[in-house]
Amino acid sequence: MFLVYWPAQRNGFVWDDTALVLRDPLIRSWRLIPESFRHFLFLDATGSDFYRPLQRLTFLADYAAWGVNPRGYHLTNIYLHLAASVALYFLAATVLPTRRRPLYALALAVLWAVHPMHTSAVTYIAGRADPLAALLGFSALALACQALRTPEGRRRSWLEWAAALGFLGALLSKESGLFAPALWIGVLVAKQAPRKTWIRWALLVTAVFAIYGTLRFSAQKLAPPDRRDAPAESRGVLAARSWAESLQVFAWPDGLHMERSVAAPAHPTPGEIQSLGVKTLLGLALAAAFSVWAAWGWRNRRPSALALGALAATFLPCSNLLRLNATFAEHWFYIPSAFLLLAVAASWDPLFSRLGKKWEISAALLLAGWGVFLGTITRAQQIYWMDPRTFLTKTLERGGETARIHVNLGNLEISEKRLDQAAAEFDRALDLEPGLPFALMGRAYVEARRGNNTQALALLEKGGRDPFFKPDCLLLEAAMAAPRSSAQALDLLEKAATLAPDRWPIRRRHLEALEKSGQREETIRRLRLELAAEPFRAETWSWLGDMLAQTRKTEESQAAFQRATELDVHDNESRERIGIIRRIQRQQQATGSP
Repeated sequence: MFLVYWPAQRNGFVWDDTALVLRDPLIRSWRLIPESFRHFLFLDATGSDFYRPLQRLTFLADYAAWGVNPRGYHLTNIYLHLAASVALYFLAATVLPTRRRPLYALALAVLWAVHPMHTSAVTYIAGRADPLAALLGFSALALACQALRTPEGRRRSWLEWAAALGFLGALLSKESGLFAPALWIGVLVAKQAPRKTWIRWALLVTAVFAIYGTLRFSAQKLAPPDRRDAPAESRGVLAARSWAESLQVFAWPDGLHMERSVAAPAHPTPGEIQSLGVKTLLGLALAAAFSVWAAWGWRNRRPSALALGALAATFLPCSNLLRLNATFAEHWFYIPSAFLLLAVAASWDPLFSRLGKKWEISAALLLAGWGVFLGTITRAQQIYWMDPRTFLTKTLERGGETARIHVNLGNLEISEKRLDQAAAEFDRALDLEPGLPFALMGRAYVEARRGNNTQALALLEKGGRDPFFKPDCLLLEAAMAAPRSSAQALDLLEKAATLAPDRWPIRRRHLEALEKSGQREETIRRLRLELAAEPFRAETWSWLGDMLAQTRKTEESQAAFQRATELDVHDNESRERIGIIRRIQRQQQATGSP
């Protein structure tokens, strides 16, 4: 596994990595561990429904060890995936009903570990929640199974408590961690556990959900923009296509990329309509085949049926039956694929006992060849995540054309001052998704840079019709107004901050303009108010220290810088400022000057 994933260490930060690592103030110090449980992810980016404090804590540990060097973050992902593979091995070795279970468990764990479909959860730093939830969920299930086989006593109690802790950890890693306690309830039902065992586990699982619910529903959250959901009547069709797409990519993972979709495009061609129809029928046929397999397993090989039930339970929530931010993503099959392999391993002996030894050897060789193929593709896939431009351009090359990809590529072109290329990307995004605010704002920025303010304002007026994006549009309007009237720009920024009181990047822009206008005391007053509400922001403490130093409030400035260093273990700039202040204080004491 290390051989196929090792090149990932050369990769940088891509896409959501910047929001979760470079811009999250809650991963900067161990002192912020309690605060990490009080906020959803994407604190200073576009809001989300993701409550994953354990994922954030792993980033906190990486930041302490590596700062913002991406190599360490990639290494952590690789080790977490390895640990999840080991946990899957122990789970399989516990539940497989065969004397060759160690061999089968090892084979399925290795195949799962090297599968290239999982690079979006392993090579992509922001995908870390999947291996973390899998590690804790698989470990918890293995411990719970072991507890069920252990006689009453202290050892059994310790195993049950450890499993319950694993269930909680899986939930706190990612919402899909729900699979672990849900599957365990299914196991207890299938095994017809004694009443005493039921009561004990009911109390433990209830406690797990009570703790998780208390933490999640008391945490602060920035609501994400409204999504355009698929109609309820079409979700069954999308689920069938998603099932077919998942199995197709799992069996033959060629051309992997983010931004896959199983929905019909805005203007489909006859060929696209036909392809989607075939995929729908294929998904329904595969669902029927797996249902027959599960029925056979229930009569002849109960663990096989339970594994297929686990596959269904982990796949259905991300099959479009529920509201999600996309229609398909490769990493959604990260955990379901483990149970698919487990079902194959559980069904292996009954199948080949009828077919004969020759067929079994041939199938084993074919499986080994498939494993080599998977590992080769996985190693080649590491370059896909190398840097933002490679990631975006290869996504388009491999058929992952969406408005969001074009917007991100347009923003990248802007950062490299390639305005014509940026305009083309934003125009293509608007062709794919007319009225998309991100694309309208990007196109407006290009026109503003070209000096076409009238056209830029018209685009911003369209983008600002969505209340969520109105503050962002006001920021750009303020930048356009600044050369003509700093007072008008300041008014626009204040209006933006008023419309978005829970979005720090917008409030910060207002405070920066306030400082630039010469209103130093008012800026200090507002910074203190910000820190009273959000005292975890090291950059704000450092900023306040600078402002106080300018007003010769030396003691208060030193205290602010000290607080900044406590909240960011790598804030060497604030440490240098403290050293300068102390040297000045010693000089003043030596000379007797004020």
